[in-house]
Amino acid sequence: RNPQCKNMVLLPLDNRIISGPGVTQGGVADCAVLTMTEMTFIEFKTNVVSNTEENIDSKTEDGIRQLWHTYDGVIKPRCLAKGIEIQKCVDVDFFVMFNKELDVTNTMASRQNYQMEFMNDHGLPLYFENEKDF
Repeated sequence: RNPQCKNMVLLPLDNRIISGPGVTQGGVADCAVLTMTEMTFIEFKTNVVSNTEENIDSKTEDGIRQLWHTYDGVIKPRCLAKGIEIQKCVDVDFFVMFNKELDVTNTMASRQNYQMEFMNDHGLPLYFENEKDF
């Protein structure tokens, strides 16, 4: 916990809080940021070096699968098992983060298509950024 962010907790998920072959199959988001009002799932694709559209699309799709599996396949069911409907407690959103040099952001039409599809399929927002302040 960062002492400057008293109401924010960074949760390292992949092979930390979420581990084991039964739940990691399907991919796990790298981390989540939890505040009193929001839970943000984040997948870092910062090791991507090729900025071809095919490569960015492939990494985007991997990231989206990991994010959704983490939420819908792991976190949400575990919360429900404890009687907690997570979406009634906090706003939930998702971020795929790329290297700044690749300039992959929400302003790209190809990323906006992924955002619309994610919203239509899941009713939750998806964002693409290359830097983010929480």
